[in-house]
Amino acid sequence: MEISLYNDTGTKVFATVNGIEYIIKPQSTSVARCVAGMPVKITLSRKLKSFAILNLFDMDNGMIGGFWESGTILVLNPTYVLNFNGDNNQYFKICSESFCCDKYYDYDRLYLDDPIIKNDCTYEITRQKKIKKRVKLFNVYTTFIAIALLCIAFAFIFEFEHVKAGTFLSESEFIEEFMIGMIFGLAGIFGKIRVLRRYKKVTDEEYIQQCFRGYIEEIK
Repeated sequence: MEISLYNDTGTKVFATVNGIEYIIKPQSTSVARCVAGMPVKITLSRKLKSFAILNLFDMDNGMIGGFWESGTILVLNPTYVLNFNGDNNQYFKICSESFCCDKYYDYDRLYLDDPIIKNDCTYEITRQKKIKKRVKLFNVYTTFIAIALLCIAFAFIFEFEHVKAGTFLSESEFIEEFMIGMIFGLAGIFGKIRVLRRYKKVTDEEYIQQCFRGYIEEIK
């Protein structure tokens, strides 16, 4: 039995059929030979760079051109286990789709274009650890915390004599500098908590599956 896989996407696709990897160029077809009557396991993947952009407050709609709009692409690699009756050759088209489960996160996946099996698959979110690390570290709230630490450090360094003498309340700017640092620090901490909560939501695989099947709205 032969299985033909046509790549209908604009990028190179890697298809692993029963453990054998096939590299399929855009608008090209690869043919895999399989044993008739046995389940066929097909895993589709694409070597795309998942990425994250900075997040700033909750004022994206007010920013010109959406410059501060956050965005993360999470790549999904689907796996299909197919059972065929008889020795008939099978033909599939590999397509790509993406959806946004909220305004900050997009998912991108490949699928076999067959209405019966399109959503009947399991998948993994690739490079999830790298994305989580980027989301945790590379957002504007990291800068806020850094500014807070610098303000507090400078307050102690430059006003140390007043602190040591106990006159920092009356004869120095220690309190003002320290409070500025605390304000930036609290803004950074609460902002990071919000970012991580949002990330946790959009890596909920049950939620993603329901979105793909059209059971719930993509954007919440």
